[in-house]
Amino acid sequence: EVFTKAPTPDSSSVSWNVAAYVEAEKKFFSRLTFVVGGRFEYFQVNNKEAFKPIFKTGLNFRITDGTFLRGSFGQGFRFPTIGERYINTYSGGYGFFSNDSLQAESSLNGELGIKHLFKIGKKFFGYADVAGFLQYYENFVEFSAGNWSSQGEGLGFKFFNTGRSRIWGI
Repeated sequence: EVFTKAPTPDSSSVSWNVAAYVEAEKKFFSRLTFVVGGRFEYFQVNNKEAFKPIFKTGLNFRITDGTFLRGSFGQGFRFPTIGERYINTYSGGYGFFSNDSLQAESSLNGELGIKHLFKIGKKFFGYADVAGFLQYYENFVEFSAGNWSSQGEGLGFKFFNTGRSRIWGI
């Protein structure tokens, strides 16, 4: 039996995800495009549920006919899956262990980038694109390897909320 910790008599699980989304885009002066959007998310896995409105916005500015500067800001929201919460199994001597206390993770995300289109000869087109990004997370979910014998499980893998996290890069 794989779903050994599901809170139902037969160890079965049910998951629901429902969302409503709206987005608007407007072009200004033939060079600037502005986008704004929002989504309402509802998640339920067995008897645990969460819902949250999230938003995003972005700009794209055409500097020249082939060069674009863009920026965006948005929010993210992810609810733990059935597998992260309730699946317990073994494979190749290692266990995969559930964590029914996982919390949903949420994030703030920003990006700034530039893209340049180019042409080589008459038939080859391409572009160079560079972007920097920054993400802040609350209740970040991480997949960890360890010895969970003190919790009665043994050597293997488990999901945890690690708290606040920051990820950035180019």
